[in-house]
Amino acid sequence: MKWSIGAARLASEEGRLQAWIEEYLKVPEWANPGLLRRVRKFSVEWPAPELVVLDRFDLIAGPGPDFRFPKDSAVWECEVAAIVARGISVESLPPLIGWVKEDGRLNLADGNHRVAAALRVGIKELWTLVHPVPLSEN
Repeated sequence: MKWSIGAARLASEEGRLQAWIEEYLKVPEWANPGLLRRVRKFSVEWPAPELVVLDRFDLIAGPGPDFRFPKDSAVWECEVAAIVARGISVESLPPLIGWVKEDGRLNLADGNHRVAAALRVGIKELWTLVHPVPLSEN
């Protein structure tokens, strides 16, 4: 699959991970134009994908007002349920995208729905692309 971890690993091995990420962030199913702009702004050589325990992440999107990108609970549930319904595994999902914060936790820039879906089916870790510098707007 073009957006699986296997494809990301291959792009990493071939030295074209930045281009793969930019293309991935434009795909309608996973589109994230805000992050795409930041990834382009902070273009660097990405480290290889790593398997990360999900409780290390601080989610930025989710149901309710406490998130940077709040979602309506019903909409969030529908979107997470759709990912679960497709059948998910650690190897089939696109890698998450994040960066390490000063406190050692990870800011999850892309993949909040996938984390929720993975946790729902008992998956405790997912492949992640950890950007070497914060992809913040500021």
